[in-house]
Amino acid sequence: LPVAEEYQLRKNSTTEGEWKLVPFFEWFFRLAEIVNKYLYSMWYNGLVYGFCSKEDAENLLRCVPRSVLLVRFSDIEYAKIKISVKDRNG
Repeated sequence: LPVAEEYQLRKNSTTEGEWKLVPFFEWFFRLAEIVNKYLYSMWYNGLVYGFCSKEDAENLLRCVPRSVLLVRFSDIEYAKIKISVKDRNG
């Protein structure tokens, strides 16, 4: 497939920190693997928010009256999680 060939070329020629095209299923199953391996109990207990942007995370944290962490999947970096923090000072 031409698309698969293009993806393979990009994957092989992409340097660290550079954006690359990742097929949806590869992205999704990599996140599922991370949840299953490292975050399962947190996910099961509702402590992992899941899919949201940085802006959505900031808006959610503004409404919380105490210090808190929000764990979410990165919307930019492949197979990464992000932690948004609200400390005592807001």
